[in-house]
Amino acid sequence: MCLIRSGGCWIEIAYWTLASVASLLYGFFATDALEVSDEDKEKIQENRPLRWHQRWLNFLGSFVGWSLAFIVFRHVYPAYDFR
Repeated sequence: MCLIRSGGCWIEIAYWTLASVASLLYGFFATDALEVSDEDKEKIQENRPLRWHQRWLNFLGSFVGWSLAFIVFRHVYPAYDFR
């Protein structure tokens, strides 16, 4: 469902592709990016449910941020049709 009048559906596809890939990478590598202590990293690596919980929450938080940015983008970018 592309909302741009000038045939710019590729913008939305590119945006959501970027958002999904960035969120996945952030979810999987968040313990490295957030400077988690070595002791906590070991706890996360040993506990599989905790590891997936961390990945899920980091992915979800990142994706919600991208989604909210998209909403702002839609209202700022003038080529969108607001019907």
